Amino acid sequence: MAVGLAIGPAIGTYAGSLLAARQLLTSGVFIDDITPKAALVAAVAAVAAQLGNTAAVCRRCYIHPAVLAAFDEAARFQQWISEVARDEAPAGLQPDEAALLRYLAAAPVTASPMS
Repeated sequence: MAVGLAIGPAIGTYAGSLLAARQLLTSGVFIDDITPKAALVAAVAAVAAQLGNTAAVCRRCYIHPAVLAAFDEAARFQQWISEVARDEAPAGLQPDEAALLRYLAAAPVTASPMS
């Protein structure tokens, strides 16, 4: 399975997007009483800490806008959950990495939410 998708000019964009997508699974957004904004702020802060950068730079430069949108839009959140549930990956990728590539390939790119 090959996904012809350019998600950014640097591997940091992919890493930041993957880290944020992983945070989305445990954020509680749309499941618990966690607001989308609170979940997004916490996820960006966690990713920034892991990448050793500020939250503002991380959000603007290292996390794909479609991943950020999944914290704010229930339909995109459900799409992400559906991709992760497929639990399949080509050789060399973890299931969540393959899920991220499928999600990004299917998601329209829009401006970052809550900017």
